[in-house]
Amino acid sequence: IARMIEKLFPCVIVTPLDCFWDGAKLQGGSAYLPGRRDIQWTNLDPIQLMEELGQFASLEGFKEMLDKAEVGQAYMERPCLDPFDPECPASAPNSQSRKAPDIPSELTGGCHGFSQKYMHWQEELILGGTVKNFQGKLQRAEALQSMFLLMSPRQLFEHYRDDYEIHDINWSEEKAAAVLEAWQREFVELAQESLPANSSQTIHAFSTTTLNDIMKSFSDVSAIRVVGGYLLM
Repeated sequence: IARMIEKLFPCVIVTPLDCFWDGAKLQGGSAYLPGRRDIQWTNLDPIQLMEELGQFASLEGFKEMLDKAEVGQAYMERPCLDPFDPECPASAPNSQSRKAPDIPSELTGGCHGFSQKYMHWQEELILGGTVKNFQGKLQRAEALQSMFLLMSPRQLFEHYRDDYEIHDINWSEEKAAAVLEAWQREFVELAQESLPANSSQTIHAFSTTTLNDIMKSFSDVSAIRVVGGYLLM
């Protein structure tokens, strides 16, 4: 059971999608229980899952952790951006009415991640160029921002240290750092290519690797420029 729960451990993604059930679509991982479809965050009700698994093992520690973090039903009680989505859960507040959510109202004040207590994404973190009415209600925003929190090279190394899939590649902290760097570069590239050429929207993807590249480009000193500058003095 512990292994199954580990497979469902969510990523930390700061995003306006977390105001909606659709934020669950960004979470990877899945687990299997006999007699039911694969468990994913798009259909995961932690309270219900703990009740089902509690029949086979003592889960008081997990239950206490979820209660303290105020995870509740996770994404299952949040409105669906598209209530006609076949995966939209019946527990979503607009599942029965099939009405599109009031997006500005949902985004006003920010959003919460899967933990209501520890993960409050303030408006300033997820929105830019906001316009509000005299009551402070959000009217529109010029930009949406999402951020992915990655492991450090040390954390990634430790996480996969005993995984059988990497036993023959001489897994090390240096290789973990290389994996993280490659992931960031691929992410930036895919994000920049995700919009069609004629789109009126723009995407600005940035990562620590991008920052390192910028810093390196400014720190690479040309010997010719140094000599030329010296001669001009």
